[in-house]
Amino acid sequence: MHAARSPAQWDCSLPRLLLWLGLFAAAFGYVEAAVAHYLRLHLYPGGFDDSIALVVDRHTLAVEAGREICTLIVLAAAAALGPGPLARRLASFVYGFAIWDLSYYAALWLFEGWPSSAWDWDLLFLLPVPWFGPVWAPMLISLLGICGAVALHIAFARRGTLVFPGSALLAINAALLAWELSFTVYALSDDGMRRHFPAEYHWELLALGAALALAGGLLIARRNRAPRATRDAEPENRAAPSAPPGPARPARAQPTSRARPGSSSCPSSPAC
Repeated sequence: MHAARSPAQWDCSLPRLLLWLGLFAAAFGYVEAAVAHYLRLHLYPGGFDDSIALVVDRHTLAVEAGREICTLIVLAAAAALGPGPLARRLASFVYGFAIWDLSYYAALWLFEGWPSSAWDWDLLFLLPVPWFGPVWAPMLISLLGICGAVALHIAFARRGTLVFPGSALLAINAALLAWELSFTVYALSDDGMRRHFPAEYHWELLALGAALALAGGLLIARRNRAPRATRDAEPENRAAPSAPPGPARPARAQPTSRARPGSSSCPSSPAC
């Protein structure tokens, strides 16, 4: 049986974990961009930009929805193979997803020169409804996700465990909801799915989500911060450990002399 690793040992393996997970996500982002590039050549031979009419036939939607589900499964499976509790593996998923997203846009720019600017619109996801937004919005969220995931990994590696207060979880979930609404508020039109990109983006919802995510991170850091008195006392406690209390040993009884029958209790001496 393998012995359980201590937080210090996990700290040594943390750079290797982030390196290989980042390489996997970057390579997977390249593959995703290649698929999107071929799909655009097939569906939009005249080029992909903000003025095109989106293809929304049922067959294409079904295939793309299945591909998106499989993409999430692959990223989740890679994160699930990592060490630590569920919260740390969720951080690995966020880290991998963010790098995959940034690598996807970088590879598309290499393939076809798109996006030409961070303000170009993109169809981000199709589940459960289409997600629309300028390229800078998901890239900003991905950068925030990388920072938050790395911070959680470092905290887990140093402490071994973390406490997540309910207020922090509520703030983070509210941030995710605000970000989703910023991308999906214009998902549908009067006749069903939109066939053209929206004219505006609700950046205030993205800003609200960023503020909530930052608040959640600060609440987690505050809850897991050791008091100053405890931190100052730790070196002294390690330097002069106190012996553990144990049961008191009974006093040893002194041996008594037993007089033989018929003998005098007074020792033979001239004074007796």
